[in-house]
Amino acid sequence: MTYSVYNPATRRYDYYETADPAPTHASAPRAVPKRALGATPEEAAHRLPALARKVGSGALPKGRVASTSALGGGALGDVADTMKKHPLLSAAAGAVAYLLWMIR
Repeated sequence: MTYSVYNPATRRYDYYETADPAPTHASAPRAVPKRALGATPEEAAHRLPALARKVGSGALPKGRVASTSALGGGALGDVADTMKKHPLLSAAAGAVAYLLWMIR
């Protein structure tokens, strides 16, 4: 089965293949958390299978659109998720920002 994963660095889709045959009907992607702004494409897409191998790239998607992200990126990206998971890192970043603001 062919999967396409959008690569923002190249603005193209990377194509991946798996040995599994394509099903007649596509299954639904994993559940997307509800929020006021909706979901990012990475959150709403199917997960790329672990054994998929890259076979090329192109301007348009082929097969099933997928994401390589395990959790999907949030609306603010992975930085916001990291800050939530590591509150000390948030405090340290805030302290550095404050010190830089004070010495301006």
